[in-house]
Parts: sequence; C-alpha cells; structure tokens
Amino acid sequence: MASGALAIAGAVESAYGATVLLSSTRNMGSDMQKLGDVMNSSEGAGNAVNASELKMSKTVQNHMNDIIKKGANKGDLARPYIDSNGTTLLVDEIMKGGTPVKDAVLKNGLRWDVNGTFRGSTGTWELVVDKSSNTIVHFNFIAK
Repeated sequence: MASGALAIAGAVESAYGATVLLSSTRNMGSDMQKLGDVMNSSEGAGNAVNASELKMSKTVQNHMNDIIKKGANKGDLARPYIDSNGTTLLVDEIMKGGTPVKDAVLKNGLRWDVNGTFRGSTGTWELVVDKSSNTIVHFNFIAK
C-alpha cells in the first residue's frame, strides 16, 4: 500500500498489510450503546480512549524488535505495526472496529478483539488499554 492507510469496503488497510474490519452501519447503534454502557457503568473504565494520546507499555515496546524465526517471513519483524507511521491509525481503527469490554485482569482496562488481517492471514487484533495510565498494555494479532 503506497500511503499510510486506505479505507475500502468496510475495512481499513495500513502499512505492513494490516487490515481491521469495521462494524457495519447496521450494528453501529448497538455497538455505540454497548460502549456507552461499559464506559458509564459504575464498574466501567471512564472516558473514551484517544489513540493519539496513548503510550506503549515497556512490555509492548519489548516486542517491537521480535524477529520471525521460521517460515515465509523469516527474518522480518514479527510486530512491525507496534512502531510505524501507521500505528496510531491502526489502533484507532481497532477501537472503532469493535466494542470494548472491561478487561478481565486489569481493573481500569478496556479490551478490544477485532477481526482483521495481517500479512494476508485472517485473524483477530487484540488491544488492551490501561485507562488509569493511558497506556497500551497488550497489542497483538493472532492468526486463525
């Protein structure tokens, strides 16, 4: 892809072939209601998250230089999406592409699990944000 990101037919593709499948407009209302319920409940995580204001945890940063050890992509970065020109856009699209749920482990955590593709594989984008520190604590793509 020549530019940082391009929206096509309900999906967003960014650098390194990362695609996030966006919610259809038919489901958008219910998704927004669920998000509002999570954010406004007494156990909710608080205000909405802004991708451009997020930091990366040391754990996430430590995965920036992981190298693929076997297969067709041997020698390539395993998670190039963690530190690229398209990272903020990708995180934003993951957040727009699904409804967050309260993280099972992190008290002030929000978790997104969103269908998408990466390097031609279909799978799930996983994103967990610690709202108390405005930090991404988990960011991964799991191929199916």
